[in-house]
Amino acid sequence: MLNLIKEGVRGGTSFCTQKINTANNENSPQGFDPMKERTHLLYLDVVSLYATAMLDKFPQGDYEWVENQELENIDWITYDGADETGYILKVDLGYPETLQDATVDLPLAPEKVVVKVTELSREQQQDIRNMKMGKSFTGAPRLLLHCGERKDYVLHYKALRYYLQMGMTLKQITCGFKFCEKPYFRDYIQFNIDQRKVAKSESQRSLLKLMNNGIYGKSLQANKNNLIVKFCSSSQQARKLISMNRCADFVPITETLSMVMLTPLTVKLDKPTITGMTVLDLAKVIFYTNYYQRLKPIFGDRITNLYVDTDSSLSIIRDPHNTFWNDLVASRQYFDFSKIPTTHGIFKKYKHIPNLRNENKGVSGLWKIESMDIAELVTIKSKQYSILYFNMVEEKKSKGVPSSNLKTFSHEQYKKIILDKRQQTFN
Repeated sequence: MLNLIKEGVRGGTSFCTQKINTANNENSPQGFDPMKERTHLLYLDVVSLYATAMLDKFPQGDYEWVENQELENIDWITYDGADETGYILKVDLGYPETLQDATVDLPLAPEKVVVKVTELSREQQQDIRNMKMGKSFTGAPRLLLHCGERKDYVLHYKALRYYLQMGMTLKQITCGFKFCEKPYFRDYIQFNIDQRKVAKSESQRSLLKLMNNGIYGKSLQANKNNLIVKFCSSSQQARKLISMNRCADFVPITETLSMVMLTPLTVKLDKPTITGMTVLDLAKVIFYTNYYQRLKPIFGDRITNLYVDTDSSLSIIRDPHNTFWNDLVASRQYFDFSKIPTTHGIFKKYKHIPNLRNENKGVSGLWKIESMDIAELVTIKSKQYSILYFNMVEEKKSKGVPSSNLKTFSHEQYKKIILDKRQQTFN
C-alpha cells in the first residue's frame, strides 16, 4: 500500500512552451504596432495553492484494499466521497484526440517519464551534444505533461474525477484501496490563512505561509535519506568508522577532529506520505480548474500558456478588440488585484467599481494578478527566465546560479543565449 502511494507522489510541473514573447499594445514601452496583433503578457499566481488544497478532506484511517469488481461498479465521474470514503487508485487512462486539441498548452495528468534521446528533435539532440550533457540527461525520470495514454497511473479519486470530467477515458482499474477521510486540517489552515491576510509585515506573512506548507513538506520527508553523524577525535576511531560499509562520507575538520556520516541500520516509515500525495493531487485539480474553468471561458482561444511553475502561469493574451482590462474586471470574482499598484490606470478607468483592488485580497484559490505590465518575456527553460516590465525593471531567475552572478546578467543577454544558441558560464 505504501509503495502504491509513493508511485502517486508527483510534484508541481514547471515548463516553458515558447522562448521569446513581446507584448504589443498601447501601454508597452516598445509602442504599439497596428500592423501586428495586439497582445498582452499576463503573470498570474494561485493564492495559497497548497493551503487551499489542505482545506479539503484528507485520509485519516481505516485503510483497506478493495476488490476490482467493487471499484469498477463506482461511477468515478460523479463520485464525491459524500460518505467520507476516499480512494487511491492505479488506473489506465486514455487521452482522446479531441481532448488533445483542447488541452494542448496545459495537458492533464502529469506523468514521470524517462525521455530517450532518440525521442527528442534533431535540434535538441544537437544541443545536448554541444552542452556535453548526454549522460546526465538519460535515465532520470522527468515530470511531463503530454497527450498520450497513462498506464498504471496512481492518483487520488478526486483527480481521477476531474480528468474524466475533462474528457479523459478510464480504460482499466488495476487496483485500489479505500480509507476514511476527514477535513482535520481545515480549522488550522483557515486560521493561518485569515491571520496572513491581516499580517503587518512580510516576515509574519512568510511565517504563516510556512506553518501551512510545512505540514505538506514534512509529510513527504524521506527518512531513508537521513544520515547518522559521528565526530571522531582520533584517527583510530575514524578509520574504524570509515571501514564500515555504512560509511557515506568523511569530512576532515582539523588534524585531530573529523566527521563521518553513516547510513542508518533501520529506516522508520513514520511520515504520512499519503497526506503529501493528496495535497499534490488536489493542488493540481485546483490549478487546472483555475485555468480551464476560469481563464479559458474569459479569453477562449486567445490565451496561450508560455510558462508554468507549480502555482503560477505566464500567458500571452491576444486582444483584437482591445478588451483586455474589461475582460479581467468583468470576471473580477476570479482575481485578486491587490498586487497591482494603486496608481495603475485600471483603477482610474474603473473607479466606479468600489474596492476593486482589495475586494479579493488574499482569498485562497483565486488568481492573484502579479503583473499585467510585462513588456517582454524570455524563457530559456524551466526555472530559467527573464521578465522585462513596462518600467524597464528586469526580473531574472536562474536556478543554481548565485544571485551575485545573476545581477551582472541582463535581459538582453538572456535573449542572446536563445538567438545565438550559445552557453553562458559563471565562475
